[in-house]
Amino acid sequence: NAGNAARAGLLAGLLVHQGFRPAPDGIEGIRGMWHVMSDGAKPEALSAGLGEDWEILRNGLKPYPCGVVSHPSIEAAERVRQACAERGVLPTSIHLTVHPLVAELTNKQIVEDLDVKFSVPALVAMGIVGVASDVKMYSASALAHRPDIAALSERTVVVSDPDIQQDEAILHLTFDDGTSLTERVTAALGSPERPLPAGAVQAKFVSLTVDCLGIEAAGELFDRLITLDRAPDIRSVTCQLVSS
Repeated sequence: NAGNAARAGLLAGLLVHQGFRPAPDGIEGIRGMWHVMSDGAKPEALSAGLGEDWEILRNGLKPYPCGVVSHPSIEAAERVRQACAERGVLPTSIHLTVHPLVAELTNKQIVEDLDVKFSVPALVAMGIVGVASDVKMYSASALAHRPDIAALSERTVVVSDPDIQQDEAILHLTFDDGTSLTERVTAALGSPERPLPAGAVQAKFVSLTVDCLGIEAAGELFDRLITLDRAPDIRSVTCQLVSS
């Protein structure tokens, strides 16, 4: 996590400023970080491609506020949403095929707020009705007021298949007239293989900051952040945050 790395660097500087001194061999010593964290540390990797190869560019940006293993299932649900709307009815049964690890991690019953993020039946239902991107829906109390999501969750059967990948999902819907619909996602939107479009990144940023900043200020802050590499300094951003 890039934020945690920045925090650790700042904390290290503050500790030194206050007089703390580390062990002289805290990294490479017999009980140092390399030996504690790895049986085969490669210290030369620390400087390989330094200033040229940026790992952060291989990060994904999540379109949904839950674990990435659920994202292919949600995206498949969002893809069939329009077809469901055109039919004017919701499916009578939902068959979701995922990797065994996905089924293990996300096939939970919802008891408390955190469970929503780990209940793939609920997440699929949220995708079908179009609220999977709304962070405010990720609570047990919010879902308690959505009988449509509850009904779709109950109709969802999760099946494990070791022959598909962890970032893959197959969603099969059956309707009361006997017709069916199948959608397959092989790499989730927001992954390094399928980056979020710029407009989607902005929409997510604004949705997460609008309650604190207001719609206009949130949009302005996004514009400043997205062009921060061309700004003379960071004060234009920090001043706006302080004033907001």
